[in-house]
Amino acid sequence: MELKNFIICDRVISDSETNQLSLIDIFYNFNISNFPGVQQRICIFIEFENKNPGLYEVELEFLDEKDSILKQKSKFEIGINGKGLFVKTFYNYLIPRCLDNQINVNYEGKTLGTRYLTVNKI
Repeated sequence: MELKNFIICDRVISDSETNQLSLIDIFYNFNISNFPGVQQRICIFIEFENKNPGLYEVELEFLDEKDSILKQKSKFEIGINGKGLFVKTFYNYLIPRCLDNQINVNYEGKTLGTRYLTVNKI
């Protein structure tokens, strides 16, 4: 299993006629006035490649410098072309404190990729 793209954005829109995806408002940091705070929506877009088509399960793990905040397992499919797209939207994501957040994509106990999300107090 290989992770090709890992993007954090506000939303992913799918065109019903072409099945093409548009990633809207890609970000790596945001501001919150009070903690704990809430980010209304975080969308995770991941593109995978694997030689073996089938159904797979990955774990998204959100961490900050002190603790694991959230772990979420989700399934996605790798097609016969060896490619698979994974889109997961989190609503009302609770931000407990003002620190750098790390998002890991884990598969079979290994971390395939990591992105960082900085949360600033304004």
